[in-house]
Amino acid sequence: MSWIGTYKWDEVTETYLVAIQSKSTGDYLGWNAEMKVVMTKSVYWWNQFTIQGKMAFRVPHSNSAESESVNTEGFFTLQMEADYSVILEYQVGEPTDVQLWMLSDKSEDFA
Repeated sequence: MSWIGTYKWDEVTETYLVAIQSKSTGDYLGWNAEMKVVMTKSVYWWNQFTIQGKMAFRVPHSNSAESESVNTEGFFTLQMEADYSVILEYQVGEPTDVQLWMLSDKSEDFA
């Protein structure tokens, strides 16, 4: 499956945000209230975090008043599992190897 990234600069957080869209379906990679990865027609903006020449994608922290009681020390970060499925993993600190993604201009599918 091939993906398209659309980027924008967020002045409030001074970070890049990215929307990740499937080329084949047109759906976007997002998350639901239970912090599960979902494919949806709605655009979801991920925090883009770069380290070691690779990228991590994190669910942005909400700036709403209701989120003030939520622990914002860690992040929900997109993580690939051994079976090539993806999950959101809560963590504090730097992304792990399975949360770092390499960008490629090649269109390759997993066998």
